[in-house]
Amino acid sequence: MKMNSEKLIQLFGALTKLNEKNQLIDAFIKEVSSSFPSIQIKFHAEKHSGLNGLLPIQTEENNFGYLQIVDGEQGKASQVRNEIKNLAMLLAHALERLEIKKLLIDQKKELDKAVAEQQQILRKERQQFQKTLNLIDAGIWVININAEITYANDAMANLLGYEIDEMIGRQIFEFTDAEGVMIAEKNLRRKFLKRKKPREFKFVHKQGTPIYVRMKLSAIYDEHDNYLGSVAGVVDITDEKKFQESVRQAEKRFKAFFDYQPNYCYLTSPDGIILDVNKTACKALGFSKKELIGKPIFTIYAEESRAKA
Repeated sequence: MKMNSEKLIQLFGALTKLNEKNQLIDAFIKEVSSSFPSIQIKFHAEKHSGLNGLLPIQTEENNFGYLQIVDGEQGKASQVRNEIKNLAMLLAHALERLEIKKLLIDQKKELDKAVAEQQQILRKERQQFQKTLNLIDAGIWVININAEITYANDAMANLLGYEIDEMIGRQIFEFTDAEGVMIAEKNLRRKFLKRKKPREFKFVHKQGTPIYVRMKLSAIYDEHDNYLGSVAGVVDITDEKKFQESVRQAEKRFKAFFDYQPNYCYLTSPDGIILDVNKTACKALGFSKKELIGKPIFTIYAEESRAKA
């Protein structure tokens, strides 16, 4: 009896689905024995000196053992020897394929283990890095090319009154008003991102109060100089801005008081140079403010008074 090509293909396909060597060999012997009932097939892992006529199960690279043909009927073994020899080669290729499959599985396990270990290391490093960033008083956040927040530290979240999870994925424009949007759009232009100077931004606290910050942006680019986003360090300058505004208002009030005083009023430097003069003094003396500012104070005195001064 001879196995046709279709049956050989089916046998090889069936063998390659098995995952254990012994299981594969047993299935092979069972199939061959049913196809050649006049003989018996035995498997030997090693070649024994007392056994003759063993057929090697081997490929160019590997030897997997030997097949022994045991006559069930006198003279039948020699008739099917060449056929069994070819089947032994088929078995060898199936076993070799199994070894390769196991090798690939083992390599994948090793690779998965290595990747898992690296991921664990990265997770620990990321956690440590985040802890470090959260110890920094200044706010830190990262935005992508669409101005969407991809990272924010505790200080940044506290500054705006949000939880970090509430901020991730939202555009920074969502944390400001119309005035702040205009400022942000201007400062996020590429030409400004290339400058290292910190720039001022306006945001709005979750409770609605304005927050002024000084933000230093560091742009992120790929290897082709395409803009990917920015990392920003943020310092709260709201109190500083409030103080500056209070100073401006005080100066404005003083200016109004100074200019409209009915008496002569002027300001001088320590060495007597006129720095400012009010309208009353200019009108009474017949000088314009421009003519007096920068002149010595004795300019406004009469000759006899200068000598006394």
